Amino acid sequence: MIWICLFIQGTAASAPIDVPIITYYDYPPFILENASKSLTQELAQYLSQASNGRFHFSVKVIPKGRLDVMMEKPDWKGIIAWINPKFVYDEAKTRYLWTAAIMNEIDLVASNKEAPHHYKGPESLHGLKLGAVLNQRYADVENMIAKRALVRTDGRSQENVLKMLMHRRVDVAFVSKSTLSWFRIHLKGLEQKVVFSPVPRNTFTRHVMLSRSLSPEVAEYVIKTINGLGSQAQWRDIMDRFHIKDQIP
Repeated sequence: MIWICLFIQGTAASAPIDVPIITYYDYPPFILENASKSLTQELAQYLSQASNGRFHFSVKVIPKGRLDVMMEKPDWKGIIAWINPKFVYDEAKTRYLWTAAIMNEIDLVASNKEAPHHYKGPESLHGLKLGAVLNQRYADVENMIAKRALVRTDGRSQENVLKMLMHRRVDVAFVSKSTLSWFRIHLKGLEQKVVFSPVPRNTFTRHVMLSRSLSPEVAEYVIKTINGLGSQAQWRDIMDRFHIKDQIP
């Protein structure tokens, strides 16, 4: 009986710590609607396996608005994947902990080939109809949208917005290079109907952000492991499967 109790206690003590990874990017390659494993799931699995049983990482999708409210609480604890310090007003990296860049990213401006738009900054969008993902904010054009200088038409997903553009229901749409790499293969007719301006809307790096209230054990492990991802063949193969190996820093 004593041996059994000790065994149970030892097993419980060695159980991995569950650590959720949050993302508000609910579209490819970060989250996939079908049974395929998304990039965020691949990241969680990689972190779990590399911990040798210390941690179990799982994926949690939370809408941006709800996440903003959660983060306002002083005792909030969490890890958010794929964001940049400027997205949370932490360019100095003093409010949160940050990994090194995990991905180089480019935001592109797409238009229909029958009416191509040559992007030259937000002002060049004046008078156009923008296809936008429902509930997603675009800081650089919010003032134009408020003044009706740029008309916003929402689609329920990034795929839906691209389809609107393909059928000329909108004039332009914004899409990240990593997402475009997925839809170039999985959205039929995209290459034949859509063109991308050579001038990007934005360039930035994606990171993993950690609240300072996390346990040092978890924070140190995540930062150290992610900072070494670029040199790991397994991770490079994962990125290659999503056709974004060229975006590894």
